[in-house]
Amino acid sequence: MGALIVAMMIAAGLCSAGTFLGGPGLGYKLGATWVTVAAAQNFMTFIVLGEVGKKVGIVARRINAQSIFGLLLHRFNKNRLIGIFGVVTIVCFMGSYVVAQLVGGARLFETMTGMSYELGLALFSGVILAIIAMGGIKGVALAIAFQGIVMTFAVIALTSGALMHVGPLEAALRGIAEVDPKLMTPWTWPIAYHISMWLNFGFVIIGLPHATMGALTYKNTRSMHKSIVIGAVFVVLWTMTLPYLGLLTKAIIPDLKVADHAVPALAMVVLPPWLAGITLAGVAGAIQSTVGAMIIVITSSLIKEAYQSFFNPTASSEHLKKVNLWVTVIVCLMIFAASIKPPHALQYLIIFSIGGMASSFFWPILLGLYW
Repeated sequence: MGALIVAMMIAAGLCSAGTFLGGPGLGYKLGATWVTVAAAQNFMTFIVLGEVGKKVGIVARRINAQSIFGLLLHRFNKNRLIGIFGVVTIVCFMGSYVVAQLVGGARLFETMTGMSYELGLALFSGVILAIIAMGGIKGVALAIAFQGIVMTFAVIALTSGALMHVGPLEAALRGIAEVDPKLMTPWTWPIAYHISMWLNFGFVIIGLPHATMGALTYKNTRSMHKSIVIGAVFVVLWTMTLPYLGLLTKAIIPDLKVADHAVPALAMVVLPPWLAGITLAGVAGAIQSTVGAMIIVITSSLIKEAYQSFFNPTASSEHLKKVNLWVTVIVCLMIFAASIKPPHALQYLIIFSIGGMASSFFWPILLGLYW
């Protein structure tokens, strides 16, 4: 795949509901502390492609690996214990990551339409299932690239609207400081906690299986190098702007009951209705594409790396297609059920999921490739 699509697979795949809903929500709730932490994400495309991208691409092509988990299984001689552990880890932690994305999408729907959270959840789940069934990984990759561009438009529109609405920025920030001085202090957490967050969102990001999918798909090293630059531009724009917008929302809408509603509520206030609709629809589409990519990773791990590798190595392609369809439906239903009771703050669930996946896969990927 080309540089833009690879860059967007990594950038938009990692910066979806968390960056556009959960991150601004914590910006609204925690203030400058979260704005500082979010800056760790700025280098994610460089970290993924720079740390392991070239090596992953070379090895994956050599052994015909379809996923990072397949590459790991080959590296450790298809050890059954490692395979089971890997599948369980992906299902548990990536499953919770998908739950966070679905919750974000449903909350977005709830804010945009005034309808129930449960209805939004059902509609989101149905659309995602259709995307996976019709598009597969290539369809999802193209959708992610398109939605990444739409998300960029959304960020620019929201930022422009918010700045025009609040007037002088200094006065708005002083007003926030008067309400709660801690919101303007970037060091309300212990330094050790800050460092752990920076590591979680920065250096160990290669431990996320869906993040390293981009390293399996780039066309050549020149394309990979371009992807690093392109992805960095988009990610810096998103991650340096959106948490700050969450904080700024405190000056515009000081009494939000659900912090994760910060960006949708801000869009409704500072943008014309038609532009707010386009902006939030773009974010919703981005969430759907990201969830689709994650569910593909989960189902491929269950089918190709677990079922076919350990239980039915002679399965025909037709049989695997049928199994894949049923597993996808079951996974979607399980994730839907887990999303019915949403967490109080979306980003905390994302932090938990990233931490779990990074703890499980970071060192095996890094040391398995180079040692």
